[in-house]
Amino acid sequence: MKITCLAASFAAIFLTGCPGGEEPKPRAEISSACAQAYAVYMVDAAGSEHRACSAAALVLVNDPNEWDRYHRQVWDNPANELVEACGGNNSDIRLELLSEREIMRFRCIVGYTSPDNVCEGYDPTLCMND
Repeated sequence: MKITCLAASFAAIFLTGCPGGEEPKPRAEISSACAQAYAVYMVDAAGSEHRACSAAALVLVNDPNEWDRYHRQVWDNPANELVEACGGNNSDIRLELLSEREIMRFRCIVGYTSPDNVCEGYDPTLCMND
């Protein structure tokens, strides 16, 4: 009986779709230029590649405080180069840069460009080509 109720509940959720009949908003697309510029300014805000990578790793285990502070420093008064690379000072872009996917991408960019394993535990085989 429980299984039937669960199945009926899931079916109702899938049939009703999004609240108000709206389609989900597509995620902002982050270009390679934006991701790379963001990495540069995040490292600058953190003071070192190692601290930036450590903060990124902490986000992935649900401790976003340091990363959020660096992110706010970068976007409170963004450099013209960053705004240009990201196609503007857009809240959708800023929000997407906080996603797990983009944080992993950050670790890949810094891990790949740093000669001395500053992003401990990053897996280059999982990295995108930036």
